[in-house]
Amino acid sequence: MQSVDAKSGQDDGELTSRRSEAAAKRQEIRSLRNEVLTRIDASAQGAEGRGAKQSAAEARDLRRQLVSRFDALDGDLGSLEKADRSTLGPRSRQAAQRIESWLSARPVAPLPAPNWKRSEPQPTMTLPAATDAPRFVGDTLWLLRHHYASAGGLMQVALRSTPSEASACGYTAADLADAPEAPKSHVDIQALAKELDYNPARIFAWVNQNV
Repeated sequence: MQSVDAKSGQDDGELTSRRSEAAAKRQEIRSLRNEVLTRIDASAQGAEGRGAKQSAAEARDLRRQLVSRFDALDGDLGSLEKADRSTLGPRSRQAAQRIESWLSARPVAPLPAPNWKRSEPQPTMTLPAATDAPRFVGDTLWLLRHHYASAGGLMQVALRSTPSEASACGYTAADLADAPEAPKSHVDIQALAKELDYNPARIFAWVNQNV
């Protein structure tokens, strides 16, 4: 007897919960109805003001359809709100079937087709041999032939060998040593060497241009 009473109390609690849920959902749907219909009315009036009669007519037709559906849904939720144990199940199924029929009749936009296409590998080509070397190759070869250094640091520094005329002058180590008028340890000379990054090519070019 106690188990029967407990089950009955549980059923009553579930019934009360379902009815309260239906009442809350009914109030929510009514608020949504007012908001949607107000927007559609404003859209129809705006279309009429612009002279778009077809758009205004479509908005009114949509409003009639929505009013019909909102009324049907409000009736289903109202019947659930007042349902008892025997009618709760059938009325719930009726509301679910109505919503399912609306969803199944809703047009579904087709999925867009993929915008990619199959790419095929391009066949290999044999290009004719070039008749002229690229500019950077030609410049490098010229520098190598003349034993010049590259100012950009692309090659090792290599100055031209001493010309025979200079070797015939007969200078000695004393000629290359410090001189009173230009000592190697002079502050200005050291600063100039640092400015030229101690690069023999740049020092050689500076001497050629300034001495």
